Amino acid sequence: MPNHSWYRHHAEMDLEVIALDLNYYQWANQTCPHTNCPDACREHLKKKSDEALQLFEERIAQSKAANWLVFSHYPTDYFPSAWNESAPLQWWSPPWLWHHEDRPAMLTNFLSELSNASRPSIVYFGGHRHNVDQSSTYSISPHTSWLSGGGAGWSVDGQEQGFVVGEVMEDAALRRFSTALGQELREGRFWLAYDQAFGAFPRTRAYVPKPVDVTGQLAAPPRDPRKEVVQPSSWVIVAHCSPTHLLRDQLCCLAREDLSEGVKICYAGEVYKAGDHEKYSEKYSLESGGLVVDGAFFCNEAAFVNHFYGIAEEPNCAIRGASEDNPVAEICVTKPIGRGEELLVDYGMEHCLRNEASVLPPGARARQRGGVVTPPRSPAAHEVPTPDSG
Repeated sequence: MPNHSWYRHHAEMDLEVIALDLNYYQWANQTCPHTNCPDACREHLKKKSDEALQLFEERIAQSKAANWLVFSHYPTDYFPSAWNESAPLQWWSPPWLWHHEDRPAMLTNFLSELSNASRPSIVYFGGHRHNVDQSSTYSISPHTSWLSGGGAGWSVDGQEQGFVVGEVMEDAALRRFSTALGQELREGRFWLAYDQAFGAFPRTRAYVPKPVDVTGQLAAPPRDPRKEVVQPSSWVIVAHCSPTHLLRDQLCCLAREDLSEGVKICYAGEVYKAGDHEKYSEKYSLESGGLVVDGAFFCNEAAFVNHFYGIAEEPNCAIRGASEDNPVAEICVTKPIGRGEELLVDYGMEHCLRNEASVLPPGARARQRGGVVTPPRSPAAHEVPTPDSG
């Protein structure tokens, strides 16, 4: 970094970055006693931290940036107002709890300035603890506070490891998101015991009702279903195929109730640009209008709608492109489906050739991934028709 504390204004992004060295007021009691010069250590750290608070006060008065990105080593719950100062002191308590006379006014006002609603956007990042979350920090609402100490250090303090990524959009809006959930899914570390309402939905996938984008650019970032209540579809449910089914012991998508022609079910998953072939899967991806939705990790019931061949004489659903209700692709019921009946589509000639479905006799098993036959990528995802093109 340019200095212990510093700032930089990025006019082209209407963004100001402020870095603060606040070690004296948060952790001096855990560092200086272990040096050969504890008094000099405290004096040095205090000087650096006071300079940091003075810099922060100056930027409050002078900066007109719409977006602020502020960070120090410590999360918001280490600052005044986040602590109960009447509670018994612990060994890990910040030094300012002992030295009230040394506390600058700006330290006391730090959290209130971070939560100043008159500024368009403030995002604060702190580490110290080894996790990535927004639940263990003190709220600076209406702005955003992150703990971003996961993925490094001598230990871990939770299951949410990874990084926090921010993106400044063309309109200067600041979007931020955690990569931890997507990383868990890709590494096979995600697990959730969904309740009976989700049927046989796999415990190793994250249920999302709509397309998502972990970058927050093409769609809203995904929410972690382990922490927030999600509701399954009222139309369909994931189930295990019967022993006599072509894909026995695998998964399929059944109607919860009678479905009439025209019912639409969103095909949910991760959204990518069609040219980003290396980022999305081959067999769970649908393309429409230059976008791809991939149900390999984030998905809903639509990812388990199978190809009709060998199961029924003809499909009862069709894949359609973007509509007013669904931004990339959807499964559209093309003829009445009774309660408990399986939804089936025709994924097209290319899919059949890649999965050998067109040459399999009844009763044979198609090659699948995870038990679900889905369209291929050639070289992009399987392209589906828009409503206008039929």
